[in-house]
Amino acid sequence: MPLAMRLHGAINIDALAQALRCIVERHEALRTLIVESENGHPVGILADIPHHLEILTVRDLSSQHHDNPVACAEQINRLIREEAGTAFNLADEIPFRASLIVISATEHVLLLTMHHHAGDGTSWSIIGGELKIAYAALNAKSSPQLPELQIQYSDWAHWQVAALKKKLPAKLERSKIRLADIPERLTLPLDHPRHPDRAHRAGYVHLTIAAETVQALEKLARSSQTTFFTVLLAIYGVMLGRIAGQKNVVIGSPVSGRTRAETEQIVGFFLNTLAIPVLTDTLSSAHTVISQTKKQVESAIIDQDLPFELLVEDLGVARSLDHTPIFQTMLSYQNQGQADFALEGTTAEMVPVGLATTKFDLTFALEPLVNGDVSGVFEYDADLYDEINVANWANCFVNLIEAIIRSPDQPLQSLPMTSAAQR
Repeated sequence: MPLAMRLHGAINIDALAQALRCIVERHEALRTLIVESENGHPVGILADIPHHLEILTVRDLSSQHHDNPVACAEQINRLIREEAGTAFNLADEIPFRASLIVISATEHVLLLTMHHHAGDGTSWSIIGGELKIAYAALNAKSSPQLPELQIQYSDWAHWQVAALKKKLPAKLERSKIRLADIPERLTLPLDHPRHPDRAHRAGYVHLTIAAETVQALEKLARSSQTTFFTVLLAIYGVMLGRIAGQKNVVIGSPVSGRTRAETEQIVGFFLNTLAIPVLTDTLSSAHTVISQTKKQVESAIIDQDLPFELLVEDLGVARSLDHTPIFQTMLSYQNQGQADFALEGTTAEMVPVGLATTKFDLTFALEPLVNGDVSGVFEYDADLYDEINVANWANCFVNLIEAIIRSPDQPLQSLPMTSAAQR
């Protein structure tokens, strides 16, 4: 999970390194190694707290920036890509890395990378908030005053195992009923053959949903007594169903998993994945599909603490190396905002970081912007699909939204997903 941010303003590098060490010491998940036991099972081992100079790697490019700023910018982009693509050795190194690129006395790029076993998106917000506090204190040569944590991640993991024992059979039974008769996979038209040993190269297509369209969708959600996310999920399912020629599309969606107050300030992997079927009968209206999707979302949320890997195991779905089980597309709507890493005396500007590989055939991530727009990106498997076709799908999504806003009670098959010129 890589992050990159450009920091404008002077930085006390030693105070930053000590603040990062404070965070790693405070949250055990950030220094948990995973080793293999004699019987082949993974075991977590708590590593010693690293020295602060071992946590933060500093690269000084200030002289290069002065001599050749264009070449320096290219090297910074290369370093960002390399850091994002560097794997962790989970048995030997802590699952958290930090690098600081010095461009000048008042310009820096901070790179933070966390392995997903140690944290999730909410964890970045926690780290950002605590880093600001710790850095400000250490910069003033005082001790950071952070609230004491009630529990550590391992405490929650132990509780989760015990809590699931009684509830697991009922949760699995409900999930089996909800996911009965789902298709083996999403049959979007391929541009390249589906090979199990493909590289899963990631490609990216961006789109923007304008603020006035967002407002119209929110109005549609209110009239359907549901959420903005549910409306997006329903429309995304309809779009995929029409392109793939399927009446039932299963879409994965992340859920925070932080259902107890004690977990709100802990760095750790609480994220779980919901598998939500969307029935896309094109003879139905948008209102009908949204209503059906609302029921599916509510049903899935009831069992949101059922670990996805246990669900896959219990369903006994056919396992294949050429596609992921249960679903091959994911919809993520991140509405809690980005983590703030502006240190004392600096402003922070997030630098987009794309991973070189993708986990699913197609992932659609959406995030609200300050101006009311919603920013979206399709991350796709470039070994399956060409960029031009994914870009067409992005246009289809926007066109379908506009058509549904105009005619939410019309049969979906009568609503256009393409422009007149495309038709």
